[in-house]
Amino acid sequence: NTLSLDEETDDSEATIAWPDHFDQSPELLSELVTIFLNESPRFLGQIKQAIKQHDEEHLERAAHTLKGAVKHFGAKSLVVLSGQMERFGREKKFQEAASLLPRMEQATWQVCDVLRTRV
Repeated sequence: NTLSLDEETDDSEATIAWPDHFDQSPELLSELVTIFLNESPRFLGQIKQAIKQHDEEHLERAAHTLKGAVKHFGAKSLVVLSGQMERFGREKKFQEAASLLPRMEQATWQVCDVLRTRV
């Protein structure tokens, strides 16, 4: 069960590999998708704010939360980007975090677009 996010994006960055347990529980998938769609703008807002304020603790925490939320869907590229952002927070690399943010936002919105087709 693999869905492509964007024809123009490299497949490794544009794929959601649905875990098999969602086949047995479409209600669980629907609930998790709805939560992610509602919460992802807040996660990104927290990340932006933490970068702007050079707040390493909140940057690391918000990126970690986003990473954990998206892991449910097997969206590997966003998991990797969130992990990088989390590390930038831990290492107080705010310039690198600011540079990564647009790519992370785009990946998040691509995941959201695919998830909307599942609810």
